[in-house]
Order: sequence, then structure tokens, then C-alpha cells
Amino acid sequence: MEVIHQFIDLKTIHNSDQIIHTLQNSVIALTNRSLPIIKRTIEQLNNIGIHFSKTAPLKKDADLFDTHKAKYVNGIIFSAHNDKGKILFNFLSKITPEDLKKIKRIIFIDDRLNHVKSVELAALQNNFRFR
Repeated sequence: MEVIHQFIDLKTIHNSDQIIHTLQNSVIALTNRSLPIIKRTIEQLNNIGIHFSKTAPLKKDADLFDTHKAKYVNGIIFSAHNDKGKILFNFLSKITPEDLKKIKRIIFIDDRLNHVKSVELAALQNNFRFR
């Protein structure tokens, strides 16, 4: 399935690109995409004017771990088929305490309920408000 990402371009639906641009100062991207397509994913997003690196709370790339190796690159967490909640909080443990205090709540949108539940559980376990 992921091989197809090498050959297609991303397209936004409705006004989602405008919503992302509006929220870009307070958004961290979290995708289930795997490590071999990191470069292509960033290219696809850049082609539609989305740059999560601009306001990323961590300015350097970072390795993340759960069941499999995951990675944080250019403001995007590539969970690489790991539990998204665990990977998100693995990432949050790497940012400065000052930046961590700036996070008032986690609003998470996903096309799969199991990912939403995973992030919700991790947020609650780590005393974060979740929507």
C-alpha cells in the first residue's frame, strides 16, 4: 500500500488546507506512515503549501521507539505503525519543559477510531486535556 505514495500527490478536501494554515502555529502532525516514505511525505505536503517545520516544538529530528522504530522529522511524527498515543508521548518527553507547559490540550483527528482512542488514553494517563 505505501508504495503508491511514491507516485501520487496529496490533495486537500474542502478547506482543510486553510484550516491547517490557520492552526499551523499550534499543530503537530502525527501520521502512521512508515520511515521509507518520510521524504516523499514531506515533499507531498510542501507541494500543497503545508510546512509543519515552521513552528515545530523540536527543531531537530528525533528517533522515537515503541514496538518499531518511529521518527520525528520536520515537525511531523511518523509513527510507523506503532501505537500513536505511545509515540506521541514519547515525542513529548523530548521537548523542553517550557514548551511542554504551552500545551493546554490535545485535539486529535484521525480516520481510525482505534488511533483516536489510543491518543485519548495516553493523554489521560499523562494528565492532558483531550478533545
